[in-house]
Amino acid sequence: MKTARGAKGPVMAAAPLQDWTAFMRATGAANATIRIRTQTLAALSRQSGHEAADLTRADVLTFLARPELKPWSRVTYWRAVKAWDVFARRFGYIEKSVVKGIPAPKQPTSVARPIDDEAILLLLAAPVSARARAYVRLALFAGLRVHEIAKLCAEDFDFAAGWLTVLGKGGVSKPVPIHPEVSKLAVSMPEIGYWFPSPIRPGEPVEPHAVSLTIKNAMASVGIHATAHRLRDTAATKMQRDGRDLRMTQAFLRHASVVTTQKYVAVSDVALQQAARSIHWDAA
Repeated sequence: MKTARGAKGPVMAAAPLQDWTAFMRATGAANATIRIRTQTLAALSRQSGHEAADLTRADVLTFLARPELKPWSRVTYWRAVKAWDVFARRFGYIEKSVVKGIPAPKQPTSVARPIDDEAILLLLAAPVSARARAYVRLALFAGLRVHEIAKLCAEDFDFAAGWLTVLGKGGVSKPVPIHPEVSKLAVSMPEIGYWFPSPIRPGEPVEPHAVSLTIKNAMASVGIHATAHRLRDTAATKMQRDGRDLRMTQAFLRHASVVTTQKYVAVSDVALQQAARSIHWDAA
């Protein structure tokens, strides 16, 4: 098959990429999922020197075996290639599977890493931009992910009832209680449409990576070197330690399974010590 070339070498042929993108949109895949999958295939194509339809199992193995890959990146890339493989075989772009026989990489154990209370207080008081201030509060007081923050609309809020409807992973909408800190933000936000419109794409919301970078920079300004997602860990851990109801925390995070919620909640060393010391039996 003729190889397409770009500025950085071989790339995916336009038709398969466009068809796959259209397929994912038609089946309700999230924009972030579509972006990660297509970028992964483009990177694999560049590294191997083959168009997507000409990839081999050896190409995939070489791509996934790179020593610099972090465990979660390897899992994410394998899933993307697997999704392409299923689509490509179903619609005739390839005849043989390029992932058959390649086991899914071991998924690393997730450990919650909440930010300590003192640092959070510094962050909330930091002299940052209005957007950064809003992003941080929505992550902390509503437990929102960056892509959920990016596409918030005024129409998602029902202040009379006290609920915010969030379009989360997999296109699933679930309600979140509106915290007073979030209500305060609404005073300076648009009454119609996106709360955070893109400064460069009229009619579109800000990109999730811009939200992530803004939060990261705000945290760095007070000495916190962490990802934006750790604010969600922090919110979950705070709720669990104060409320001690895992099912309540699960509902707040909008998780389908309480098992997932447990990964977001860190156990306090002090609480663990107290719990251990509480074990006793009355003398017979």
